[in-house]
Amino acid sequence: MKKGKVTRPPYGDGDAVVMLTATITKGSVTKTKQYRATVKQAGMSDTQAVAADMAWLSIANKDAIKNDILLPVIGPNGSTITWKSDKTDIVSKTGTVVRPANGEAAATVNLTATVSKGAIKEDKAIAVKVLPWTDTEEIRADFEWLTFDVIKGNNTEVNQIKYNLVLPKTGDRDTTITWSSSNPSILDPETGTLSQPAFTMGDVPFVLTAVISKGSGASKTRNFANLVALKAPITNDEAAVRALNLVDETAIKGPNPDVNNMTQDTTLPKFIDQVIAPECATVSLSWVLLDASTSQPLPDTYQYVRLVEQSNGILLDITRPASGQSNTKVKLEVTATSDKAAGDAMLRKKSFLLTIVANA
Repeated sequence: MKKGKVTRPPYGDGDAVVMLTATITKGSVTKTKQYRATVKQAGMSDTQAVAADMAWLSIANKDAIKNDILLPVIGPNGSTITWKSDKTDIVSKTGTVVRPANGEAAATVNLTATVSKGAIKEDKAIAVKVLPWTDTEEIRADFEWLTFDVIKGNNTEVNQIKYNLVLPKTGDRDTTITWSSSNPSILDPETGTLSQPAFTMGDVPFVLTAVISKGSGASKTRNFANLVALKAPITNDEAAVRALNLVDETAIKGPNPDVNNMTQDTTLPKFIDQVIAPECATVSLSWVLLDASTSQPLPDTYQYVRLVEQSNGILLDITRPASGQSNTKVKLEVTATSDKAAGDAMLRKKSFLLTIVANA
């Protein structure tokens, strides 16, 4: 069997196509068969690889650099590329760019790329121009910088503002920031101070607006539109007031038509949660009977009405005047006491005029 020696074409000559003819003979019979073979060209030499990568190597937009530059360290043909900069404070050897300040001249930086493979090494010089910041660019940069994370202070969610906000007057790029608030009584745009809404006000949505400006550049406006100031915890005074608002004639009359027509016993609540106010469940109620004319406490021996302590409330025990006697009036005073909410313990009072109707 013969062996075929292959010599690959040099790189650049392209692949070679070779027709091979096999002749098969036995006795007086001969047959031939052809085969098409492609011999791939040889790979690049180190010299060729370095030359190709030197030709490929460039920096896009090199005369108007504004951002970090991607400096390749491997060429497409396998070379290694290292970089040097004559002004590392402006363009580092890894491509990090520090632009000249607003108002300064553009900076020209000479970069040198060393392309090597094997023992072959070549240098390529590329000059780049780094442009200074402009007013418009710095306004745009600070518009992107100014997010909720910058102003949130100790808050975590835009719709749960409980603490002061941090409202910078100067941006990251030295722009001027002017603030306004849709509800300055809740959030002071000058200081960022939050006046947390009272519990009775409920949560209050508000909008903060920041106008970012600098020099001659057009300003940009950033709106924080989803802010919600959370109501403060209920105070003892608010709880007591809310409790009394919920203790009305309906809560007192029980089975009677109204407080001006009392003929049957009724049970008075001891706690406000008995009149459906979950957030005021800690408010306790105490009751006292007073003379309708003098507002002085009625004696325990008063015959027509008395208060009796029970497990489920305070029984208003009614004894109607006898037939032929006049109806009688008494004052029922309730005191709401709250000591477990925010602030100092508080109590509030409210009274109702009851008419005990005589028997027919």
